[in-house]
Amino acid sequence: MELYPWQRDCLKAWRDNGFRGIVHVITGAGKTVMAMAAIQLLQESKSFPIQVRVVVPTASLARQWIVAMKRFLPDCGGSGGSLSSGSLGTPGSSSDGAPGIPSYCGSGGEIPGQYGGGRKDSPDRRYMVYVVNSARDVISRHILEGLEQGMGVLLITDECHHYASQENRRIFSYLSAPNLPQERCFSLGLSATPYVEGYESVLVPALGREIFRYSFSEAAAARNVCSFSVFQIALSFTADELQQYDAVSYQLAVLLKRLLKEYPQLTALDRLYFFPYLRHLAADDPESLPAKFLELTRQRSQITYTAQARNACVLDLIAELGLSRQILVFGERIDQANDIYRILCRQYPSRTGRYHSGLPHQARRNVLERFQTGELRILVTCRSLDEGVDVPAAAVGIILSGTSTGRQRTQRLGRILRISEGKRTACMYYLYVKESSEESAFLPDTEDDFPVCSLSYEMFNHSFCHPAYETAAASVLELAKDRGLDERQMREMRRCLLEGLIRSDWLLPEEEAAERIRQAEDMREKNYWVCVREMQKMEKTSMQKQEEEDNE
Repeated sequence: MELYPWQRDCLKAWRDNGFRGIVHVITGAGKTVMAMAAIQLLQESKSFPIQVRVVVPTASLARQWIVAMKRFLPDCGGSGGSLSSGSLGTPGSSSDGAPGIPSYCGSGGEIPGQYGGGRKDSPDRRYMVYVVNSARDVISRHILEGLEQGMGVLLITDECHHYASQENRRIFSYLSAPNLPQERCFSLGLSATPYVEGYESVLVPALGREIFRYSFSEAAAARNVCSFSVFQIALSFTADELQQYDAVSYQLAVLLKRLLKEYPQLTALDRLYFFPYLRHLAADDPESLPAKFLELTRQRSQITYTAQARNACVLDLIAELGLSRQILVFGERIDQANDIYRILCRQYPSRTGRYHSGLPHQARRNVLERFQTGELRILVTCRSLDEGVDVPAAAVGIILSGTSTGRQRTQRLGRILRISEGKRTACMYYLYVKESSEESAFLPDTEDDFPVCSLSYEMFNHSFCHPAYETAAASVLELAKDRGLDERQMREMRRCLLEGLIRSDWLLPEEEAAERIRQAEDMREKNYWVCVREMQKMEKTSMQKQEEEDNE
């Protein structure tokens, strides 16, 4: 396996920055493999031995890192060939300016250790992976012990946005030790969403500045992740839900005026800091204005999260999509996840699983294995699957509900983008209630350019509306009628076009549709892709006309 160009560029930037820095790369693009190459690069660049200390947020992620070390690091039993000089050139002679990484020839048999997640291995090993909850009070001491023995230490913080919090930032306390040998301290921060409160004040001083960024659109263009589309689906409250929502919103508006008058400092805070500060104010007095405001906010969110249209939309989406591709359903709360799980189990018995923190550890491992083997086709989850768990075959994501943070949405999108055998494209369906304060855009602040389709869903007749698609489909049908297709052929075309309404196939390159036509297993599938190709031609013609009008 050759390193991707972005990985080579990233390694060069890291080396040029003194082997320190934060890497801002989307989930699924290959951050872990890049980190394995970084370990080898540092080992080859220094004359003293390097201890590697990796910090992760969960035990499952710790296990994945240990597997990666055993696979890729030569002195952990890995071949090392995929990350060696064949990928990046020999030292000092790389034609593209990237650093060379010859294979590291250690003593062999280095076994990575784990601290946390039920294990507490001795820290005298060359490679250690720490779960942050267990690492807070010990890792700095372990790092300092290695430095005192004349070793260098590389600290890799995976999902580094977790470590700016008051509790977790203790993993960096070794940096304040007197007479710290800075020349032997190295760091690498990894995250798809590094910008959190404390990024500038904690993460940058501890890990170094951001040295590299790799976006969704860049990764998709380079085919380092699956090509993908996002569907933003507008739902509606029922009449009773809307009445409840409006009543709570009115109370919030009245209370907000009193709140800003009593606490004028709140007016200067944006959403990122407003609610944390409110929680700080409410901590000492559950009857205070901040506490009452937070409770009303929770009540309004509950009305939004539990809107009847959400479950109905998920059921209709899955019925339309079928189970040929594996599906992840993301909820925000365990009770909601359990509710949709029970409904889906009735519809798809023995094909649906659930994975969340309310389940025993072994139950979670079992259901994940069944999903990874393909036995389960639908996996319902909450925040437990947002980060650190690989489900590469999953090609469809449905966000039943979630927070308003771009971080969570980015992480969830990353769950379905990993390349897997037989997987060509991925789709994320984002559900929001249009009468609520929820964002209508899936990632409103991103500068990434990727296909986005805006739909609406009508719960009472179980239908989806996609204006842009329907306009193009009507034109395709009109052309087909002009060509003389008979009524039987027109019915088949309408069926195929209706099937494509909630799919992104018409946004794929034309050559992809042509390939699918050649590979079709039956006439029904072939007809569908013929119609997709007609839609692609119509879309291309429409874009050309728009460009001509813009140039006039």
